Amino acid sequence: ADIEKVKAFLSTSDDKYRPSYGRVVESHPRQCIVIATVNGERGYLRDITGNRRFWIIKVHQKKQKKTWSFTEEYRQQFWAEAKEIWISGEKLYLEGDILEEAEKAQKGAMEADERVGMVEEYLNTLLPDDWDSMDLFARRNYLSGSEFGGAKHTGTITRTSVSNAEIWCECFNRNLPELKTTDSYQIAALMAQIPGWERTSSIKRLPIYGRQRLYNYGE
Repeated sequence: ADIEKVKAFLSTSDDKYRPSYGRVVESHPRQCIVIATVNGERGYLRDITGNRRFWIIKVHQKKQKKTWSFTEEYRQQFWAEAKEIWISGEKLYLEGDILEEAEKAQKGAMEADERVGMVEEYLNTLLPDDWDSMDLFARRNYLSGSEFGGAKHTGTITRTSVSNAEIWCECFNRNLPELKTTDSYQIAALMAQIPGWERTSSIKRLPIYGRQRLYNYGE
């Protein structure tokens, strides 16, 4: 919810507020940009939908200007260049190669979660050909390498789809009734950091779990 509020604030081009000594709320076309600073290099972006509103700029300490370097002449030149760029009609959004670079920087700034590696290993585990007929107990034993009694299964099939429920129950060893909306959102955030996997709108009936929305690999 907080992320959505921030996104809505950044996207508006018109701010409504009561000015000093004013009696009523007035509309004011925005005449500024919003800049925020952080100390860390990672872990400060949380929006799993892409963070396209946040353009990452790394500031190098050795190249940092001192406060007294920002003279009136420097500021005037800065705004003159900005005005010239605006007059020339430069787009207010990124595209092409610079968009790809921005997306890489945004992914690198995503909030870190140690469970990403855990989920990635789970997704990369080859599955036996009778996986769909195995119950949850058997699946957990196979994934943990603790199968006992009878012939052990051999993984030969690469997983190409997965659901929140499968990750919750098989990777995290939790029970399905415990899965809450906040947990699903966290799993989605983890999946957003794993290359090649995309959340889809398709819903499929899965053994054990019933109807579930899927992530597919390679789409």
